[in-house]
Formats: sequence, structure tokens, C-alpha cells
Amino acid sequence: DPTADADSDGIPDLIHHAVSGIGNPFVAPRFDFSGPGVNVQVTRNLAADDSALTPQWSTDLDFWQDFTSPQSETPTGDGLAEWIFVVEGPPEKLFIRLQATTETTE
Repeated sequence: DPTADADSDGIPDLIHHAVSGIGNPFVAPRFDFSGPGVNVQVTRNLAADDSALTPQWSTDLDFWQDFTSPQSETPTGDGLAEWIFVVEGPPEKLFIRLQATTETTE
């Protein structure tokens, strides 16, 4: 059940699996405002090839845009990778969410 929350941390299991893996601490997106835009850092579980993870951003919580491909992807050596996406601007308000879906193999 993708909406289940086995560890009762408020994070659905599918998101937890796609980001850091079930049983590991959840790693929330992080922000870096030091450049001309906003760098959004998202962790991805490299073993979660049965799920797709799509970071999305919004300035108003009504219209959400998918990030396209990351500006960089760096393996962290523990089965995870660090994705960095850039939002040009920076906008006055910025909201981030993660969307995870299951992938089926044929």
C-alpha cells in the first residue's frame, strides 16, 4: 500500500522508499539560497528502481511544476544519491513537494 506509513512518521512508505529506503531515516529536501537561484537538494534511494521520484515546485501551492533533470547527481556511497535542482530567481515564495509513483516492469 503506497499510502501506508509503517513507522508512523507521517511520511508515506512509497516516498520513504524512493528517498532513503524503508528502515532508514527520512532525508527531507534541503535548500541553498547562496547563489543567484535556489538550489534544491533531494536524496534518492538508488536501489528503489521500482519507483519514480519527481520533485515538484510551486510559488502558490495551486500550480505545481515538475523539476526536469537534476543539475547534478552525486552518489553518496551509502546506496543513495544527492540530486540538485535549481529554481532561477529566487522567487519570493517557494514550495517543494515530492511525488512518488510505482514503476512496473514488463
